[in-house]
Amino acid sequence: MKYSSTTSIRAILLLLCIWLNANIFAQVTSLSPYSRFGVGTLSDQSTSNQMSMGNVSSAFSDYATVNFQNPASYSMMLKSGMHVGVNGQFLQLNSASQSEWLMLSSISNIAVNFKRQGGKFGAVIGLTPFSSTGYSITDTQTVPTLGDISYTYDGEGGVNRAYLGAARYFLLKSSKGFMDKSMTPDSSHVVNFISVGANFNYYFGQLEQTRRVIYEDPSYLHSRITTNTTIHDINFDLGVLGLFNIRNTYKGKDRLSKTDVYVGATYSLGNELNTDFKELTETITYVSNFEFIVDTVSSFETNNATITLPQRITLGFGVQHQFKDDQILEFQFDYKMQDWSRFSGGFSEISETNVLANARSYHFGIRFSPSIKIKDAKFFKSIDYRIGARMGDTYLKINDQQISESAISAGFSIPLRKSSTASRIIFGTEIGLRGTTDSNLIKEQFINVRVGLSLSPHIFNNWFVKRQYD
Repeated sequence: MKYSSTTSIRAILLLLCIWLNANIFAQVTSLSPYSRFGVGTLSDQSTSNQMSMGNVSSAFSDYATVNFQNPASYSMMLKSGMHVGVNGQFLQLNSASQSEWLMLSSISNIAVNFKRQGGKFGAVIGLTPFSSTGYSITDTQTVPTLGDISYTYDGEGGVNRAYLGAARYFLLKSSKGFMDKSMTPDSSHVVNFISVGANFNYYFGQLEQTRRVIYEDPSYLHSRITTNTTIHDINFDLGVLGLFNIRNTYKGKDRLSKTDVYVGATYSLGNELNTDFKELTETITYVSNFEFIVDTVSSFETNNATITLPQRITLGFGVQHQFKDDQILEFQFDYKMQDWSRFSGGFSEISETNVLANARSYHFGIRFSPSIKIKDAKFFKSIDYRIGARMGDTYLKINDQQISESAISAGFSIPLRKSSTASRIIFGTEIGLRGTTDSNLIKEQFINVRVGLSLSPHIFNNWFVKRQYD
């Protein structure tokens, strides 16, 4: 059996070029002071349409865009395609006495999925940020015998996640929907799906943190401690996703409306990630605001360190109803949990167990499609509309107070109808809060804007089509 596709080869080569030039992800993707702790600010790892629905993922399936949080969804995509997302963030930091606005942009995901139309297998290869660090904090204190002492904390870097996943779905046929009281008019079978999948993940990246103690008295030498943690190891995600037909209405032999239920779950294995760790302590001085090294106090380096990444569990449920006039209304709910209190790596500040806790979050999303007949519908009826919300506790617990986060979101996707493909442009935005000004902490107000582009081949140009002639 032979397969041929020039388009697919080009897409693969393009992704590999981006992957090999991985410094594209060596970007500042966080400006939060909270990124100082743990492995930094964790990325939500969602696409534009998922963010618009409150970052739901467990039971989420879209035939034209990748849900790389649940690998079981790969087999339910229509056909092969390429997917790119970019993110812009506006962040306001508020303390008890002052406020500051910051802004940044970054790439949120790059992926290529492989699916022969009508086939039961699907696969995805991609790259996305896992966490990011970017902060600069100064704390000045007055000591009676030494005067003012400034403690500065700076950090940058992040951890990326490259993944290769695959899934297969299994058909479950029944004579009617689970809640239908009678057979279908033509006695045809109702089709249900169960899909299982897995991701092979490779985590890589570098976190650099610098702490300085600067004295007001110029006769004192200042100190600087620089830590560099390089992470490189593998991990696995497992996922299951089911679609079950519940109820149908018919007119003659034609089905007018239907109700489907989605059920999904994912499990990420907890394991130890190999790391290389370096710590350098120096005395420094300043001349005309330039920093000069006076002496090296100590140096430590190890290639045998580890960071324990905790297991992660997500559970999801969704209901989709198709109306008589071809409209679709969908509701999604997600629960996510990861116990970071078990995080360990006893060699640097990022292993401070007293600031890491059990993270839990709840996610809600609604999608409305005015018409499933995109090609024949008017422009505004061809657009998918989404709203959502999320709330929960992050994995940080500082000053005995766990940092909470909540957001509301909205978005829409526009199909490229004249291209005769399933390609679309997806817009999403969310507005949220993180933290509090109590207990001398920082309250963050953020606006995330995400734009995604999903490209698929022409309707008559499928990838991986079996050759008819050799």
